[in-house]
Amino acid sequence: MISARRGFSSIQFAKHLGVTQKTAWHMEHRIRKACESNEELPLKGDIEIDETYIGGK
Repeated sequence: MISARRGFSSIQFAKHLGVTQKTAWHMEHRIRKACESNEELPLKGDIEIDETYIGGK
């Protein structure tokens, strides 16, 4: 979603995740809101980025 050059529609997101378009739309908005957070909290626990796990056991 973030790396897509022209954005990522909720319809594409829904098909990719296997959920309804309405659910995908809500998820996209929550993801965007989380990305604009100004808090400087470090990430905790296992973090998955591009199918790679960093941290944990």
